[in-house]
Amino acid sequence: MSILVTIVLPVYNMEKYLDRALNSVVNQTYKNLEIILVDDGSTDASPQMCEQWAEKDARIKVVHKQNNGLGMARNTGIENATGDYICFFDTDDYVETKLVEECVKRLEEQPADVVLFSSYNVRKNDNITPVKITAEQRCYTGDEIRSKLLPSLFVYGLGYSINVWSKMYNLQVIKQKNIYFKSEREIYQEDAYFNLEFFSKAKSAIAIAQNLYYYIENGNSLSRKYKEDRFDKSNYWLVKSLEYAKKENLPNDVLVFIQARYLGTVVFALKQIVASGLPRRQRAKLLKQAYKNETLRSTLKKEVLVQKTKFLALFFWLVKYRIYCLANMLLWLKIRK
Repeated sequence: MSILVTIVLPVYNMEKYLDRALNSVVNQTYKNLEIILVDDGSTDASPQMCEQWAEKDARIKVVHKQNNGLGMARNTGIENATGDYICFFDTDDYVETKLVEECVKRLEEQPADVVLFSSYNVRKNDNITPVKITAEQRCYTGDEIRSKLLPSLFVYGLGYSINVWSKMYNLQVIKQKNIYFKSEREIYQEDAYFNLEFFSKAKSAIAIAQNLYYYIENGNSLSRKYKEDRFDKSNYWLVKSLEYAKKENLPNDVLVFIQARYLGTVVFALKQIVASGLPRRQRAKLLKQAYKNETLRSTLKKEVLVQKTKFLALFFWLVKYRIYCLANMLLWLKIRK
């Protein structure tokens, strides 16, 4: 009997992108699919579009719920899933039509807890760039997952992302190990935290050396995205992630790369401040407060900074030694670039 694959698509006000995403899913070359659309309290035409798609394809199930965020929508997908394996795709992206087939082909040769694949970055004007894959196409097992594969996911070290949309998971492992998504309202980067839990417990992982997912880079301006609590949420994610890694006795490399990813989120939060449109003095005050934050300063260590680009390593070196004027100049350069 062939493997049944569940694909979960959270839907929140996605009328602009829903058809593109679903066309790439329903036209998969592998047909034994269960497709779950979780309407997370949409207020646009998405709920009606979901129902119309379900009428056209019997493999599609629609679950309507009150808005509670992306993590909880994915959990609803897990609760309603009956497949052997499960994928979590974002509805504003799309996938190669051979994605599921390529994953299942490897699983039929060698069952595993998870299959990883890489992606394309899609920028403005449909400029598509494949993420470079440096890993061998093979199966990782045991301690190798915790010591080599998991750390790399936090920084695209082998060409694979920490995001959940780039993987196919064994559903029974998720349920038996009780691994569910935290709400992003509780833990920022809930998918990174989910994978921290999952890969710390996984016994086997197959890496496919193919780019199969199209990630759409959001072109919205930083000023429109500015959120006052973004920096604090990044700090909380770091603290909770390090606590979990230490509790599970994960290798030191995991802790180092968690901190390296954290610094990436810090840069984004700082760029939001610079581009926010707030009065100049207020922006300067917020930046200085961030630079002096003890959680941030605790990560400015050589083994962490060497994982960043030369530009960002220099930026955080300036922050570490309190040369804030030059650090601010680099932030401006980063935004203009």
